[in-house]
Formats: sequence, C-alpha cells, structure tokens
Amino acid sequence: MQRRRKIVSRANWSAEMEGLGRQTPEYNALSELWITGEIDRIELQERRMRMVLDRVRDLG
Repeated sequence: MQRRRKIVSRANWSAEMEGLGRQTPEYNALSELWITGEIDRIELQERRMRMVLDRVRDLG
C-alpha cells in the first residue's frame, strides 16, 4: 500500500505541475480503492477513463 500511495502521490503532483489542477474527490476515492487493493489496475484505468469521458460529455 505504501508503494501505491507513493505512485498516486507522484502522479497527482505531476498533474498539478502540468497545470491540470488538483484531483477531484471522486478521483481520489477511486485511487484509494486501488491503493487498498479493492480493485486492480485494469479496473482503475477503466473507471478513470469513464470518469474522463463522462466529464467531457457533460462539458459538451
């Protein structure tokens, strides 16, 4: 879990430095499911993609 937390932390920092802003609470909750082993990497990626696509669709 410590290794996964570090991975998520670095990815979040990198996104902020690229000007993408802070992660949403929903995104953080999803990351926590992966960190704790409740979902695997593939499910994490699929859910993140759905979140992105839903966001794009909502923005028009």
